[in-house]
Amino acid sequence: KEKPEQKEKPEQKEKPEQKEKGDDKSKAKAAAKKRKRGLFGFLPGGLGDAVTWVAFAAIVYWKGLHLVALQKFTEVTGWGPADPAVAAKIDATMANIRSGKSIDLMDMMLTMQHFCGPRSRNDCAGYIAEMPQVAASVKSGPGTWDRKPLPKETALEIDRLLSEMANRPEAGTVRAELRSIAGELVESSPKALKRDLKAPLLLEKRPDEA
Repeated sequence: KEKPEQKEKPEQKEKPEQKEKGDDKSKAKAAAKKRKRGLFGFLPGGLGDAVTWVAFAAIVYWKGLHLVALQKFTEVTGWGPADPAVAAKIDATMANIRSGKSIDLMDMMLTMQHFCGPRSRNDCAGYIAEMPQVAASVKSGPGTWDRKPLPKETALEIDRLLSEMANRPEAGTVRAELRSIAGELVESSPKALKRDLKAPLLLEKRPDEA
């Protein structure tokens, strides 16, 4: 006997509620994916990540954090500047100091790190002997080239370097110059940070100083 033909089941149409739920899930997934891709998620491929890294690097440079990071690397390794551009900057700054030209506090910080950092193998005593010229160049400069307050991390690094230098035996004859630089540091530091600076207190005028 022939089997009776089976009737095809009519296609079931999606209920409006199910369709709306599906659309909501798709939108939620798309939104989550966009959030995961970050601020520049609208850019194609990996371009968004590249732009994010470039923006991050620009902020680090603008804040002067690359100089602090470089100093930390030098402290750990005991090496000189790893970046040829930084080495060239130090040489140019020292040339400006010796020729009586103006420098800013961040220029000076690089030279202090180079010659008198905690693990520096360079001639710190020779650098201290040139402190009158260093102080004169800082004094004639604008504090910072952009005339904005120093970033907090940079101001604290300069304060640390000045404080350590003030405690060196060779610095006894240049306390007035270091005090002058400390005054420039106070003027160029953020208001909220001024009271936390240690160098100005360490370099206060002693009774035996002229």
